[in-house]
Amino acid sequence: MRVEASSGFGSAGAASADEDAFTVLEQPWIAAVADGMGGRGAGDLASSLAMDKVRQKAGVLERLVQATHGDRSSGARLAIGRTLERLFQEVHTDVADAARIGARPGMGTTLGVVVIAAGTAHVAHLGAVRAYLWRAGTLRPLTEDHTLGMIRVKQGLMSQDEYRRSPLRTRLFVALGGTNELDVEVRSIDLADGDRILLCSDGVHGMLDDETIASVLQRFGVSDAAEALVEAARAAGSQDDATAVVLEVAADRAADEVDQVSSVLASTALFRDVAATDRMMVAPYLDERHLRAAEVLFREGEPGDSFYVVASGRLKIVRGGTPLVEVGAGGSFGELTLARDVPRSATVYAVEDTLVYGLTRDRFREVVDRRPVIGTRLLLAALDGVGDRLREVSERLSQVEKLAVGEIKPGDHALRTAIVLAARGEWEPPTSR
Repeated sequence: MRVEASSGFGSAGAASADEDAFTVLEQPWIAAVADGMGGRGAGDLASSLAMDKVRQKAGVLERLVQATHGDRSSGARLAIGRTLERLFQEVHTDVADAARIGARPGMGTTLGVVVIAAGTAHVAHLGAVRAYLWRAGTLRPLTEDHTLGMIRVKQGLMSQDEYRRSPLRTRLFVALGGTNELDVEVRSIDLADGDRILLCSDGVHGMLDDETIASVLQRFGVSDAAEALVEAARAAGSQDDATAVVLEVAADRAADEVDQVSSVLASTALFRDVAATDRMMVAPYLDERHLRAAEVLFREGEPGDSFYVVASGRLKIVRGGTPLVEVGAGGSFGELTLARDVPRSATVYAVEDTLVYGLTRDRFREVVDRRPVIGTRLLLAALDGVGDRLREVSERLSQVEKLAVGEIKPGDHALRTAIVLAARGEWEPPTSR
């Protein structure tokens, strides 16, 4: 994967303390933007401390990024996320210590960091530094501001347009260096060829709506895009420091291929009621499996501990040597394993080259513990899935019983054939034809 980058910065004026700061590093590609608070001698110090810590962590992140090449397990991806969480915690401590020693009340900073690893962007943020994905002319938010105004937006009490004009847009409820408990949000998204990741302070996104940002990224090449965004924010009347960093990737996969996989995941019962930005927080917990034709995913009788979603290709489910059903893109199975140890009731293998995502029981519990709101939605969806499976099995057994006692007739089929089809859910009673 090849990455190109550009950056732009605009000061609020001669009296500004230049409280924004940014860093762009290669090998691995890391971009960071911080927006300090507290005025001259405070906000600028806080944001510079954040950049110092990003540079200090580059070596650790490089080793972790290298480990993800050829390893698409949740463990490899989560290691990057956990390191970013520690980075934020250390910035939090450094800024708090500097504020105490220098008697700088109100000193703090927001921070956004992007790490590119093996075709995936890992995005961590806290505050109002935003990350966006620009793909094929469409701009997609990757983060949500930690402001009082955004809380009202998520509650449905304020529109996005009202949010841009509201003073609550600048009212942070969390910052690095304050007295608050940290809850760093780390998201991951697979990248396609030509994708751009934009990281910017509110001096940019506070003045430019999404349509304008998308238009600027459309009109300018990557080398000029960041500076063009800053200039557009200044022209729109920004009185704050304005910072933008743009990363553009050359990847192996096309945008429609990556979008198709994302759409399949979003449409499954487990993730259907989870917002896109929340699904990005669950993504690092998923194990990615590429199966060749005839390769076995698991065998009948083996311990079961994972829920699976078929992203592309087809799987065949076989029980006792008898083929039961094929599962294609968007199909899923294994909800019950998220709750308890159960042996696999069938063997599953790939009919063709197939991409499968798995969520183990341990990872599922981590999501529930660390992200209880998202975890609760997943839990309820899993329970619904189990209920649907039980209802389906009950209906099949009812048909089998009625066939066995002669309550309904097998029609054109032999009785044994009708019972087998009913057990598979493939038999249609003659009366409903």
